[in-house]
Amino acid sequence: MCKISIIVPVYNSSLYLDACLSSINKQTFENFECILVNDGSTDDSEQICREWCRKDTRFKLICQINQGSSVARNIGLDNSKGDYIAFVDSDDWIDCNFLRELYFTITTKNCEVAFCDLCHDAQIKLHPHWDTRVIKKNFIFHEYLWGGVNNGVVNKLYKKSIIADKRFPVGANLMEDASWTPRVMESCLNVARISDSLYNYRTNPLSMVHTHLSPSMCREANLNRLDKLEVFFRNLNNEEDYKKLSVDALKILKMIIFQSTECYCGQTIIFDKVYNLVKSNYSVFDKYIHLRTERCLLLDILHNKSLKKINKRLRRNLVIDRIIYKLTNV
Repeated sequence: MCKISIIVPVYNSSLYLDACLSSINKQTFENFECILVNDGSTDDSEQICREWCRKDTRFKLICQINQGSSVARNIGLDNSKGDYIAFVDSDDWIDCNFLRELYFTITTKNCEVAFCDLCHDAQIKLHPHWDTRVIKKNFIFHEYLWGGVNNGVVNKLYKKSIIADKRFPVGANLMEDASWTPRVMESCLNVARISDSLYNYRTNPLSMVHTHLSPSMCREANLNRLDKLEVFFRNLNNEEDYKKLSVDALKILKMIIFQSTECYCGQTIIFDKVYNLVKSNYSVFDKYIHLRTERCLLLDILHNKSLKKINKRLRRNLVIDRIIYKLTNV
């Protein structure tokens, strides 16, 4: 029985698909299956998939009408036989040691998820100065909120048992990673990050995901950040975690207010979520947030002031903070 199932959603990616599947075929860890889910491609993608299935029996093809990458990933999960799961996008490629390194890490470090760094568009790979890091549950939220654990589905190896009941949201294909990954992370006790860049991410100009960040995408990104905060507030259980999260959360709320005011998209739904988050966790903020300007911000939110008014106060406070800093650091 195979140890790892690699799931590759395929849609009109004939330009890069052969390179992607070739990189999977060349893995130094050989005990895997690769499930190709053709999502109604209208180019030569299906033919390329069939050719790889003919050459390598570890490759398996499932065809469906076009329903989006979320459905494709869910179908891949339903048909997977491995104890561990990896996702690869069909216009990307992976280093020959991608599976070997992540499998070694996840099994020896007793983790539910192991991940590597990404290399964008064949950029020069740097040699980081850290060893494999194991992030404990109490610190996952902090690393995740600030980028130590990235939000992507790819570049990771998952224990199947931790993700088997977590479906990708159908109808949200543009940013499905944003809502799926937090639900996985909240179930983890340990997550490991290795220092190598073993996943190569290609910016495909034909892909919607890589287009300029529109106002609607800005809104979705901020809703995702708020969803993360809600998840972590629900799952904390000690004073030190609450203290860290309250400080981090306030910084993120400021950023969300700035961005939402600038992009003029979804301000009502953003404010409603900000208001509910602050209201339901006000006792935590009240205990650990002591700076007057920041406490005023929390009260502005609770008093239902508009994002525009709150943003105006934030900008005014920023100017005041800069003046005070200059006066006290002459």
